[in-house]
Amino acid sequence: MTLAAHPAEAQEGARAEALFREGRQLMEAEQYDEACPKFAASYKLDAAVGTLLNLADCHEKLGLTASAWSEFLQVATLSRRAGHQARAEVAEERAKDLEGRLIRLKLVVPEGVQVDGMEIRQDGVLIDAATWNVATPIDPGPHLLSVSAPGKKEWVKAFEAEGEQTTLTIDIPMLEDAPVEETPGPKIPTEPEPARPLPPPTNGQRTSGIIVTGAGVIGLGIGTLFGLSARSKWNDADCADNVCPTPERQTLAEDAKVHANLSTLFFFGGGVLSAAGIILLLTAPSDERPPTTGLKSLHLSPAVGPTTGMWLGGLF
Repeated sequence: MTLAAHPAEAQEGARAEALFREGRQLMEAEQYDEACPKFAASYKLDAAVGTLLNLADCHEKLGLTASAWSEFLQVATLSRRAGHQARAEVAEERAKDLEGRLIRLKLVVPEGVQVDGMEIRQDGVLIDAATWNVATPIDPGPHLLSVSAPGKKEWVKAFEAEGEQTTLTIDIPMLEDAPVEETPGPKIPTEPEPARPLPPPTNGQRTSGIIVTGAGVIGLGIGTLFGLSARSKWNDADCADNVCPTPERQTLAEDAKVHANLSTLFFFGGGVLSAAGIILLLTAPSDERPPTTGLKSLHLSPAVGPTTGMWLGGLF
């Protein structure tokens, strides 16, 4: 396991070195806002004291006095442990020079304000409760303070840290209770509404019977018209013994025969439809009473008289 980790550690060291060199180039170009993140990333990969010293120097040039002061003190401690007394003394001197320029922030949190689970964050970073009510160094510039606790509304305050050798005091207020979300209670069963009576079903058979009967009646009417037309044309032709005296009368006689055939066809079709429609009507179930025995017999016969036609009859 140890041997397998060596290549990975070497790669981490190579990345840290590349970042460190790039940071140095940016520092020489006085591009401190770009150089500082390079040193910070390099130190995260490889916590070398020399990298931390360059990061502290970069932060000081950016005006981040609190960060630089803390980093110089760390360099002094680590250097003394490693036996680098000269570096430790230089770092301590740099930190001492910055200490007189520091801005401090004091968060006043009375015991009556403190509640279980309370958290205070500065720029998103959690502040240890041990530093509450203690003036601690803070970098110059804009900052955002947030206070939260379970069951409470979050309190947020933006502020500006400015001026050297000053102490900012911020009083943390009592947090307001957060609105309680109502949880739906058990559903109380209600009495079911009485069932509404359904509308009576439409009698489809009766409707069909009316439609079919109507169609049959129309057919009978058309047959009657053709029958009357055939009789009129035949009388006008006046062909005795089926012999017509002129071609015009012969034409009338032929038209009369055609109309007579159409009359017979429509009479027959209309009679069949009428009979079927009547059967449907007579056998359709009633909405108020049970169906009767219905039609027992039905017959269709030609009508003999002044006009051509058919008669429909039956027993019930």
